[in-house]
Amino acid sequence: MKNKLIYIIPAIIIVAASVAYFAIDPFSKEKSSSQNANTESENGEQVENSGSNSQSEEPLEGNNGTGAKENIPTAQTTNNIVTNSFEITPPPGWEGRPAPEGVLALAIKPGETMANPEASKIGFKSYFAITRSDLQGKTREEYVNFIGEELKKISSSVVLDTTWTTRVDGKDATVLDISINQQNVDFKVSIFLVWNGEDVWAISFNTTADKWNEYKDAFFTAGSSFKLK
Repeated sequence: MKNKLIYIIPAIIIVAASVAYFAIDPFSKEKSSSQNANTESENGEQVENSGSNSQSEEPLEGNNGTGAKENIPTAQTTNNIVTNSFEITPPPGWEGRPAPEGVLALAIKPGETMANPEASKIGFKSYFAITRSDLQGKTREEYVNFIGEELKKISSSVVLDTTWTTRVDGKDATVLDISINQQNVDFKVSIFLVWNGEDVWAISFNTTADKWNEYKDAFFTAGSSFKLK
């Protein structure tokens, strides 16, 4: 049976802070890593892998997960993933891929080999995803606590390892480092919550526990590179 890539996405936009699984067929077939390959997300966002900065297409309407529509053409230059709303520099060697509905951008490391046999069996690859929500009338502290509560409803294995603060694009950010076991695999998730008025931008980095030390510094660098327009 063909394996499907399994994604653990904290769908903060979609269901107000929970962990959901997406089995996405397009990702089970590795796309060419050629820098000239173009992809399109389920949101209708155009992702262009190009060896140089490319001209943006006319804005495309994408659903931001809150019911409102926004114009988010997406292009990947040599180093950055760029939209009308934000840009981010992925870890070295990572590439943008079509995103599930409600997710604004998604990237994986093509060709990644999983040492964990259970992770390999389910077709998991490390990835990051970007979503947007709002405070829903909560304070920042209440929102972070709400996320923690909702995560624990998803699985009794969820452990909030650390919560810490940083600055991203000159804005306050809270980072949640989370451990979770699903399908006999220990995962690590690092969620950057970037506060921008009532908006909350979530950058979720997801990998297996055995790869955490390999990626954690790259995740911090990538999360810190996020810039709003």
